[in-house]
Amino acid sequence: QFNNYTLNNKTKPMIYHITLPEAIHAFEDLDFISAASLDAEGFIHCSTAEQVEGVLERYFEGINAIVILSIDEKLLQYELKYEAATANDFFPHIYGVINKGAIVATGTYHRVGNERFEIKMA
Repeated sequence: QFNNYTLNNKTKPMIYHITLPEAIHAFEDLDFISAASLDAEGFIHCSTAEQVEGVLERYFEGINAIVILSIDEKLLQYELKYEAATANDFFPHIYGVINKGAIVATGTYHRVGNERFEIKMA
């Protein structure tokens, strides 16, 4: 479901930021997205395609709706670092806001009962 994307026959690296719908709505009229972790920790948490499912299981249990931003890491205006985190897995961290020009897709996901999230891309 989550992977790199192809544009002009070139594969682009993709990272993902998972958040709540209300967090995204706060930035509708701005040219960037931020997160509470930027103020608290100095960076915005993201995931690779392989990490999304684990992050959903660990941090979004009991949440009924989420938004996943698909981000082209080459278009970010702020520094991106891959840093050791859970179980020595390296997660992408953005050291600044996410400029909307780097967001190539936005997915709204709804939990169906106690099952996994159902994907609806916007």
